[in-house]
Amino acid sequence: MLDPITLAMSAADAAGPSEAEYQAEFERSVRESVIADFRTQSCTQLTNLWPEVKALHQKDAENGQMFIETREQVIAEKGCTVPAPLAGSTAQAKPDAGKAAAAPAAVAAASSTPVSPAPAPAVTPASSGALSTTIAEYIAMETPERYRNRSCDYLHARLIETSPGFASEDPEIRQWVQKAQTVVTQTLAEKRCAPASWVGGRIGARISTIDPVKAPRLRLPSTGVWVEGTLPGSPSAAAGLLRGDTLVSVNGTPVADASEFFVIVLKQPIGSTIQVKFWRVNAFQEVPVVIGAPQ
Repeated sequence: MLDPITLAMSAADAAGPSEAEYQAEFERSVRESVIADFRTQSCTQLTNLWPEVKALHQKDAENGQMFIETREQVIAEKGCTVPAPLAGSTAQAKPDAGKAAAAPAAVAAASSTPVSPAPAPAVTPASSGALSTTIAEYIAMETPERYRNRSCDYLHARLIETSPGFASEDPEIRQWVQKAQTVVTQTLAEKRCAPASWVGGRIGARISTIDPVKAPRLRLPSTGVWVEGTLPGSPSAAAGLLRGDTLVSVNGTPVADASEFFVIVLKQPIGSTIQVKFWRVNAFQEVPVVIGAPQ
């Protein structure tokens, strides 16, 4: 995860539940969803290659232990015969499940009004061996073909999105950012794009593109942007957005990643209001968010 850009805004105090209260509810919901999935599996499915799968989960510092605990709980409920290596489960600190849904990119330039619960978003279960998209995989994705059909606005937004990674202490992340910036800059030149012309509006939320590998395990939409947090007094805080919300559209336009979100928000007039649709604890909601000016 890259260090976020701090985008401070002025607005009313945050409404709704506290971040801690929401985070507790989010983690509870995730565990219940995972347990429900495991309960639909047979003993053979639950225990097949379990020592190997368990060892893989133990390498996931973010949420691997939760998957170990929930599977073992269901194995015990069903009275399944398990391989000997399962004995002596390692006890680790409970991870922060909310941190597990974002790609290594991005931070965005932003009283909650809930709507009726909607069906869960379509997700494809991840294989047991894939815990997240690796930095190496993100680096491999950075090719000219990825960007040639994108608008000039999107390309400019991508440069903004990835630039914080230059300050990362992780050499792999710096390598990823360097490649992304190089490929995007070359594509801007090929397309003869004019310089960016942004209004520069902000909503005061730190966001990242959803990791499509981790998202299904957390029962989140597979595309969209993950709210890392909101700044105190910001428009996003005033609207009731919380850490862990997954933003999927703005003014009815779907947003698949942080750059698409940038393009929409940065071009809005200061003081205007956008309608943000997001996913929170198994339901879609929509709230109006005021576009603020940078301080």
